[in-house]
Amino acid sequence: MRNIFEFATKELSQDAFLSWFIANCNEPGISEYSYKFINLIIGFNFKCGEIKKVQIIQQEHNMDIIVDFWTSENLVESSHYVIVIEDKTTSSAHSSQLKKYADELSKWNKKEPDYISRRRKVFYKAGYLTEQDHEEIIKGDADYAENDRWRVIDIDEIHEFFSEMPTVKSEVLSSYKEHVLKIYDDLHIVSKKPMKEWDYINYQTYFSKVINEKFQFPKDKYHFETWQYQGRLVSVAFYYHPQNPKFYKAVSEKYKCFAYPLVEFVIRKYSKEITVYSHVTYHWGDKDGEHWSWKNTSYKPDPQEARNFMEAIRSDLNESIPTAKTHKMGSDSAQTISTDSIDISDSFEETENKILEKLDAYFKVFEKVDKQ
Repeated sequence: MRNIFEFATKELSQDAFLSWFIANCNEPGISEYSYKFINLIIGFNFKCGEIKKVQIIQQEHNMDIIVDFWTSENLVESSHYVIVIEDKTTSSAHSSQLKKYADELSKWNKKEPDYISRRRKVFYKAGYLTEQDHEEIIKGDADYAENDRWRVIDIDEIHEFFSEMPTVKSEVLSSYKEHVLKIYDDLHIVSKKPMKEWDYINYQTYFSKVINEKFQFPKDKYHFETWQYQGRLVSVAFYYHPQNPKFYKAVSEKYKCFAYPLVEFVIRKYSKEITVYSHVTYHWGDKDGEHWSWKNTSYKPDPQEARNFMEAIRSDLNESIPTAKTHKMGSDSAQTISTDSIDISDSFEETENKILEKLDAYFKVFEKVDKQ
């Protein structure tokens, strides 16, 4: 029988499972594992039966899951615990949401004695943390004590928990366990199935473990990122790090330059090709901190400098990569410099060679413009 989580891949489906698993902590057959799971994500050591009442609300203040539970039949304040769970499957934390949720939670139940020690913020992701996740977690933890920060549970901990769980009679729990084990394997092993049968995790693993490793360019002169957009497409991007001192703006230790050209590979569901885009991402700092944007007009110190750099790349792409369709860039807010594609109906080896050749061609353009 096909696993229901093979089709229910979005975060709302995982919200439903986590809510169900916690809410049924005292149900025979799953209570032992529910308590172990609760203790894992919040760092306590409750024994089966200690939790007397559970109340769960979803999407309150845009928070995925809010769990209130009590360890006393009388529901006294000193027995009240609160868990806020921000749940991710493939997307990353964004828009300072962890900071917003932490600040909202800090307003609650101020009259309850020692309440801070009984509240928990959990960032639960059935995948690996992205660079953006790490940045959002740092923001979310700012101004909070060490024992009041986000507890991060990623695929390694999730896999360890469910892989050690024996076979249970609950079909829901067994299905989620099987789903987690598959995600973990897909994140570590390059699929041997034909590319047209791959899911998004297969592509992310392939680009990370194969293309990124085989790409013949100094590893200290670029960085690689991958992410998914709301279950609709997967993106893998290679960011070129300029070497020309004129680009050094001392934005941060990581982003020393103001502009990073990149080539992005995008795979959509049911598509027979990989779409290839080129962009530039702009980074700068001011009295309000660090900033970044895809738009050259947003680069506050000198938008014309940003536009000149983008136009130089566009001009060289026209000459160097005949298959790349460059855009007119008529709008000041234009973000995409060029669009290209790679057919994935060819053999695995042919597709891999095309990807590497395309990546190399774009980086040669970035390097040429950088030197100029």
